[in-house]
Amino acid sequence: MLTPMGFKYIGEVMMNNPDKFLIGGEESGGLTIRGHVSEKDGILACLLRAEATAMSKKSVASLLKDIKKLVGETLTSRLDFCLSSEIMNISRSTLETKHPKSIAGMKVQKSITIDGHKFILDDSTWIGFRLSGTEPLVRI
Repeated sequence: MLTPMGFKYIGEVMMNNPDKFLIGGEESGGLTIRGHVSEKDGILACLLRAEATAMSKKSVASLLKDIKKLVGETLTSRLDFCLSSEIMNISRSTLETKHPKSIAGMKVQKSITIDGHKFILDDSTWIGFRLSGTEPLVRI
């Protein structure tokens, strides 16, 4: 299920759909599980990782290797750029009016504009552009 950025949306979706989600999280380390509070809980995330290590008697590296075998490799990167107000306005206008057919030689299969602009590419990778509403910053 797609949501706007921010843990408050993840928590809300989990609360409204308790049978559909087991875990919710975000890149900053915020995490919650079904039946727990609908806010991010970094202490819970650390305790769950410690419990998984203790119960499996495997190292964190070994557990991660097992997870990657199960769900595949995930590679992420984020770039933050400070832009002038003029460039922010041009960028916002361009993203709203011009939709790329390809990016870096890969065809854009789908565009999602719930909170920013996310382009799903033909190899199932994606790139997102999120322009801040409070500061002259774009996150890619």
